[in-house]
Amino acid sequence: MADGAVRDDPYAAIAGIVTWLLGQPGRWQQLDGDLLHAGVDIESLPFHRGLNLLYAEMVRYLPREDYEQERARLDGILEIESWSQLLPRPRPVQRPVDAPWWWRGDEDASASFIESMGINLDD
Repeated sequence: MADGAVRDDPYAAIAGIVTWLLGQPGRWQQLDGDLLHAGVDIESLPFHRGLNLLYAEMVRYLPREDYEQERARLDGILEIESWSQLLPRPRPVQRPVDAPWWWRGDEDASASFIESMGINLDD
């Protein structure tokens, strides 16, 4: 999609990224400087590419211990599954209002339960 085209903005992601950027004094300046040093002017990127870059930077700061759990938590908070992608998007899961951040629908819950019980349905 061309920059400036009409699309849904990932509001949870924007709010989360802005909160992260402003959460520590100097974070934006350091990131901007590091990117400029690498030859990337973040302000010249299309909006969606800037979000992807900032998301990648957030992921770099996740703790190495419990990385997968922390990554899943971050993805849930930022509603990463709602971001536009180059690949066809799966049908969105309607998350109940009171569902926890990790909820991905009944199908996912059933599959993870079956896997955790050691059941192989392919046999």
